[in-house]
Amino acid sequence: MSELGTISLDEIGDMAPAMQAKMLRVIEYKEIERLGSEKTVPLDVRIITATNKDLTKMVEEGTFREDLYYRINVVTIDMPPLKDRLGDVLLLAEKFLKDFSNKLGKKISGFTPDAASALTTYHWPGNVRELQNVIERGVVLTRSDLISMKELPGLSDTNSDLGQFDKMSDVEKFHIKKILDRMGGNIGKSADVLGIHRNTLRTKIKEYELSE
Repeated sequence: MSELGTISLDEIGDMAPAMQAKMLRVIEYKEIERLGSEKTVPLDVRIITATNKDLTKMVEEGTFREDLYYRINVVTIDMPPLKDRLGDVLLLAEKFLKDFSNKLGKKISGFTPDAASALTTYHWPGNVRELQNVIERGVVLTRSDLISMKELPGLSDTNSDLGQFDKMSDVEKFHIKKILDRMGGNIGKSADVLGIHRNTLRTKIKEYELSE
């Protein structure tokens, strides 16, 4: 009887050449031998792989087996980095905030406006894992019901210019312009990041005399 299920291989681009050969054999023959056993076990499994590396380039460079690449490259789902989908940052941040608040027994309702702004303008080189760690640290450190910039020291430089404004409208104008510049003037993407309707954004652009 075949073993059924799903095999998930994370960071397959880091797999050593010897292991690549073994993985190819598993896919080719649909069978394995358990450690310490000489008995062959047939498999009927779905294989899901993930990597942050360019496997096509690795194949060209000879660091990843071409035959294995074509075996696993059946359906490809591209996941853009967090910096290219800033509209998801606050959704993820709120989810992590809820998870860590429950885990640590704290009642934290959200983020201060400047903290939320910093989260959506930071580049996130570490992607979702970095965001998760930042939120966890914020939950641990805060003594308030809101996470502020004080709990986000690594992101403080992203909004360092906000201190020059006294009026809330000036802060809003600055932030909208910053997001528009970041999104290359794309109204739809900018509205998603800001969490407002695109018509509202167009009204704000007109009000603050900003260029699309």
